[in-house]
Amino acid sequence: MPLEPADRQLLGEGGLSLDEETYVRALAAAGATAFTWRSRAWGRQACLRWTAAAFRRHTRRGRYPAGVAALRRLARTWPPLAAHRRRGVALESRLLLRAPATGSADPDLARVARVLARPAAGISAVLVQLEAPAPDLKWQWPLRIAALPGDAEDLQIARLLDLSGARGLVEVPALTREHARCEILLVAGSVRRALWRVLSLPHPVRAGHLIVFGPLDLPWGAIRVLADALLAETQAGGISIVARPTATAPELLDGLVGELSRNTPYDLALARTMPCDASLHALDLRLVDAAALTAVAARLGRGLEVAPTGAAVLGERAAAQRTARRAAAAAEAPRLLQGRLFAGSQGAWRREARGMVVGREHALDVFIGPREADILGEVAVSEAGLDWAGRDLIRLQVLLVEPGQWTDPIAGTLGLPRSGRSTTCRLVFAPTRAGRFRGRLIVYHRGRVLQTATLDARVVAGEAALPAPGSRGAPRIVPEASLRRSLATVDDRRRFDACLVTEQTPRGAPALAAAAGQGAYLASLAALKPQLAEINGLLNQVALDAVPYQGGLLTPANATLLGDLARRGNVLYRHLVLDHIDRSSAARALRTSEYLQIVSTDPDALVPFEFVYEYPPPGPGAPVCPNAIEALKAGRCPESCVPRHSPADRVCPLGFWGLSRVIERHLHVPDLPHPALVLAEPVAGRDELPLTGSSLLAASRQVPAASRDELLCAMREVWGGRVASVGTWAEWQQAVASSSPALLLAMPHADGSGPDISLEIDGDVLQSIYIDRSYVCGSAPAPPVVVLLGCDTVNVADADAYTRHIGIFRQAQAALVLGTIATVLASDAARVATQLVRRLGEALERSPDRFGEVLRQVKRDAVAESLMTALCIVAFGDADWRLRWR
Repeated sequence: MPLEPADRQLLGEGGLSLDEETYVRALAAAGATAFTWRSRAWGRQACLRWTAAAFRRHTRRGRYPAGVAALRRLARTWPPLAAHRRRGVALESRLLLRAPATGSADPDLARVARVLARPAAGISAVLVQLEAPAPDLKWQWPLRIAALPGDAEDLQIARLLDLSGARGLVEVPALTREHARCEILLVAGSVRRALWRVLSLPHPVRAGHLIVFGPLDLPWGAIRVLADALLAETQAGGISIVARPTATAPELLDGLVGELSRNTPYDLALARTMPCDASLHALDLRLVDAAALTAVAARLGRGLEVAPTGAAVLGERAAAQRTARRAAAAAEAPRLLQGRLFAGSQGAWRREARGMVVGREHALDVFIGPREADILGEVAVSEAGLDWAGRDLIRLQVLLVEPGQWTDPIAGTLGLPRSGRSTTCRLVFAPTRAGRFRGRLIVYHRGRVLQTATLDARVVAGEAALPAPGSRGAPRIVPEASLRRSLATVDDRRRFDACLVTEQTPRGAPALAAAAGQGAYLASLAALKPQLAEINGLLNQVALDAVPYQGGLLTPANATLLGDLARRGNVLYRHLVLDHIDRSSAARALRTSEYLQIVSTDPDALVPFEFVYEYPPPGPGAPVCPNAIEALKAGRCPESCVPRHSPADRVCPLGFWGLSRVIERHLHVPDLPHPALVLAEPVAGRDELPLTGSSLLAASRQVPAASRDELLCAMREVWGGRVASVGTWAEWQQAVASSSPALLLAMPHADGSGPDISLEIDGDVLQSIYIDRSYVCGSAPAPPVVVLLGCDTVNVADADAYTRHIGIFRQAQAALVLGTIATVLASDAARVATQLVRRLGEALERSPDRFGEVLRQVKRDAVAESLMTALCIVAFGDADWRLRWR
């Protein structure tokens, strides 16, 4: 295909008189300079670089050489230059176009790339070289090639699995929140539309390289703006635009995979397989290194040969290593958050073991690793043997939060290898007031908290007031909640949109830290106490007398209840989210989130976030939306139905976070015997909870016998298998040991306070502190689900009674603990439990899924049937457990 007229004018009017070969060579020579690329995968590589600066120099600052003869002389300089740069180089030559051209005399870089990719230039690969904003280049075999939703069919990528070059070397996963990472991401349409579609996804995606099958109809300046945004959003290392019919995608990709399997450099593989006259490749050279078979082999270990079948070998080795890593995670020693404290200033830090001084700069060096003695003492941690060289690291976000000292979190990142010690994150701060310092360290990844700890210290007014080293009150890191048993498999976990951590400051004020991506902010909860108390009162009203609310979701009683909850819940939404929209990207992420993690680090910091109401508050007397039942069943409101104006003329149940979001809750109770280290968690390959087989039931003597019998029948009918009904804690313990039940359902009566709090079943009383793993886990490989319902175990007004039992059963290795955030009378506990058991069984019968989604649907279905106590149901534990049914 001949050059387009616009392509032939890159050298001015004189270029129109040249034949194509001379024109291409003149343009190449006009901007070329010598360049040596030092590649980790291939060593020193001789290349040519084409720059706008060289172009201006060779064309006399944009005034093109006079006449055709001058351009022909310029063209004759190109073959020796190209040949010289190729002399003695094993790999084929490549031409790197550097940075977008600027100024009126500079040609469009996209057109330059297309012209120089012509055979007349004698160059094997032409690419625009760029620096990706934040490339996450975890390249693996088999290659995961995914498409945006809806594009897989248009691009027919499933055919790849049957083509010879890609067979056995490619996986074609559906792009979901669970599988949001791939090596190559395909998009059909223009670059502008590709950006809009990626930003519209309900969850972030990560890709090594983007291939957009769409028109090349924009100049480089416009492409660069869109490409930068796409690369930043996907953390990709490059983008290709291929202006070819989408039906050709499988054949093109088949050729690309075949080239890569023979260890062809990524840019050369693209150039050989994509049409040179209708493609534009913009790459970060780090992607070319990361995609090399030798680089993948180096990450997997020595002893792998790179041969024509090397990619298949790497795929098998990678799969084996992932399996082994997940299996080893079961026995992995916990890696804990630790640190060292320094005082001074930049460049002159000294270790500080006494305390802190108001106004003085301090630095906390934070890392994650196996427990080490006296980390704030004089013992330094050796990093010998940790030669990861930046490879196979996961970047974790770290926050230091102290609401009593400053109003914004102090943030940093650290690199976590698959095992061993992490890199160090330095957090610099200056205390603002004297007194107790209790800073909370929060480590999170993909919107989920991994671990929390506190930095406890004393802050004094001046140097003279510092105590002697080793005295009471010396700075120390205190382990708190470890929410992931294995950090080695953390990158396999589903991505959440945001996380919230609630706490109390040393002065007793409730506060919240919100984090998402790189953003975070602090919010005070003190002003919300009236709304929280009123929400709790409304929930108790339902629990104490559920009959008025059971006549149908659209009844006036339910409209009044939901309207009252929505108005108070909207106050929470404005204070927790909208007030921080202009301050932090975390607030914007929280506003649009669907997957949310909540960590309560103090019993008194428990907040019913399930009742945050994100729609405009309904006016007095507003009815329940007539589409509410349909919306709850479908899981979304019709777009035309969402309330837009305040006050709203209707109340919609899906405006509540508890019905619209998957919420994962974790709880840390400080006065339990040891830190909240979670040993029961799902990891890929061992993430199923079988909800069949035996189950266990116990109830307080306050629960009516008839209600208890009804629940027992429901459990036998829905769950299947044997249901053991026990009357003493000794029988409970024996049943756990002998039958390893998958479900433990308890409706005890709680009494006492603090460490003396106790649980009663059938008159048998046991102090909660004695409940250990033998009361929860038998010999089954999967931990059980615990349902705790009863008058004092589920009462937010008595946070100590509520949270201690949740924390104790979680610490005893229950996979999940379900309860309610309102008092349930003993006479109603069995009825609520029967409804929960039946609806959980119905939801699983329709579609077994992750626990978080199942519980959300259970609550939606129950509210649609006007069982309003379902609003109160909450769960503590990991939302990623797969529930296996039948």
